[in-house]
Amino acid sequence: MKNHATILVLALYAAVASAAEEQLVTQWASTSSMSFTRERHTATLLLSGDVLVVGGCHLEPQKTAEIYRPSTGEWYQADSLSAARCGHTATLLPSGEVLVAGGYYIDKAELFDPIAGKWKQTGSLITARGGHTATLLPSGEVLVAGGYPAGTDIELYDPVNGIWKEVSPAANPRTHHTAILLLSGQVLVAGGWNDWDSSYVGSTEIYDRSTDSWRAVGSLITPRSRHTGTLLPSGEVLIASGGYPTVEVYNPNIETWRQVQALTDGRRYHTATLLPSGKVLIAGGESYSPIGYAELYDPISETWTHGGSLIIPRFNHTATLLPSGNVLITGGYNDGFLAGAEIFQAVAVTAQPIANLTVERSLHSATLLSSGELLVAGGRNAASQRLSSVEVFDSATGIWRPVEPLIYARDSHAALPMTSGKVMVAGGSGNDGVLSSVESYDPATEEWQEIGFSSRSCC
Repeated sequence: MKNHATILVLALYAAVASAAEEQLVTQWASTSSMSFTRERHTATLLLSGDVLVVGGCHLEPQKTAEIYRPSTGEWYQADSLSAARCGHTATLLPSGEVLVAGGYYIDKAELFDPIAGKWKQTGSLITARGGHTATLLPSGEVLVAGGYPAGTDIELYDPVNGIWKEVSPAANPRTHHTAILLLSGQVLVAGGWNDWDSSYVGSTEIYDRSTDSWRAVGSLITPRSRHTGTLLPSGEVLIASGGYPTVEVYNPNIETWRQVQALTDGRRYHTATLLPSGKVLIAGGESYSPIGYAELYDPISETWTHGGSLIIPRFNHTATLLPSGNVLITGGYNDGFLAGAEIFQAVAVTAQPIANLTVERSLHSATLLSSGELLVAGGRNAASQRLSSVEVFDSATGIWRPVEPLIYARDSHAALPMTSGKVMVAGGSGNDGVLSSVESYDPATEEWQEIGFSSRSCC
């Protein structure tokens, strides 16, 4: 028998499972805010482990850039862009430089050199565009697809010569779509919005750089835009939400789509991040109002679980996986443009079986000591006899050991940890009725002392 208090405290040790089981413990924490409010900006993990945040909207496109350093949790001002932009893309090149391209009605592109901390000009896009995608190919080239008003025009950036060239056009115009580099080196483009006839796009097509050609690979089960696409460890692609709660997975081996468990709510303008565990974190977004909770997708069971609540509900933000395995969330919108940032932390904990209490008991107290050990005192046994026995759980060894018993056998009592590190036990039911006595446990000596409050304090 265990009462609820014991079970809750033992959960701190992740040691209440009857068999070993890995669990993902998640939490959200604040970090320092950016210097500027922004949405529809970009955030790029640099080779140094820092994060470069660029541009975005705040009533109008922004030129500003700043760098987040995870080791200090602080932001540092970076050199400003030559052109203000919003709805652009940012791509980390093999050289360590960051290519920023386009933005609504902008054809300019520029490169950020993290060593010099400066921007430099490179060739301009052939066609101005915003709401497009940029995909780094195995060749080191960058494929830019879709966007408004580019339509079906596709172009390729050559980082060696710093120039853009047109390649074969796509079959369908689209913005706010996804473009995923498959394990084959081909690029899967899915869904989006057709600005020319104001409709959702259901078609999907694949670009093959080796043949400079596109081919259709069926349609999404549900046409959608402003969704997310994530390459899973299996090589499949997870397409999530986009105004609908439905979720589907693309299998590149048989080139078919299948529906999996839906999200709790449909959301748009959210983020999707593949975690080191292989799970996918869906965070924020909006569905008539900003969404303040996250969900985790398990590709093994193809199911979703709750991923905790963001400190600030938001959409049109960014999510960047840090080298630590944490996820940095920046900016976005919630009744106004946001500068705030927060960190998602997910820790895999393996629950192991532990030894049973030396004495079966219920209606006892369970108190976490400053040492990290757990003090269990009193209670009632299976024969309904009140107990004075006390034992301590050592989380390092997973073993219970008996210590000096209570002065008075009792159950249903209160136990309170004191700032001194001692534990005060008061009241409850004893063998002769309700108890008014109070006693104090000293972890240093593992002894109990009866105390009173008429003329002196306890501990």
